[in-house]
Amino acid sequence: QVGLINVKGFILKARSLKSVSLIFFLTILFFISGLVGIHVLTDKNLIEKNYWVEHTHKVIDENQRLYISLINAETGQRGYLLTRDPDYLEPFYRARNTSTLALSNLKALTQDNSEQQARLNRLETIVDEKYDELELTITLTKESSQDSFGFTKGSHNLH
Repeated sequence: QVGLINVKGFILKARSLKSVSLIFFLTILFFISGLVGIHVLTDKNLIEKNYWVEHTHKVIDENQRLYISLINAETGQRGYLLTRDPDYLEPFYRARNTSTLALSNLKALTQDNSEQQARLNRLETIVDEKYDELELTITLTKESSQDSFGFTKGSHNLH
């Protein structure tokens, strides 16, 4: 049974008062949730943290790109040394360009961090030395192929 309630001159049924209270409570809850959501989304600290997370991912991605390019260079060099087929050098040369670009990107991404710049300078020296070593073995193999056989691959000039 529904009773009548007098609230400041308004006579309401008890059931409708509960409905109004529930609607009022849900409206306030929704409003507060919206304010909290807006605050979180526009929080400058959160935006800055997001920036640095994305920045860190970019640095990690470039590091991986550099690492993979070194693996590809070694793979190309090894393929050439085993077969003496110049087609195997294509991944080597492509990897060299990729390594240079990745190092450049890493330097740009970390320009605000002097410790990282020092590490990158040391890494660049190590990478250059590695490429010099790989190129030396390729060059020596090319020279020994020409000296041993008197011709290069594809040439039929026998001495």
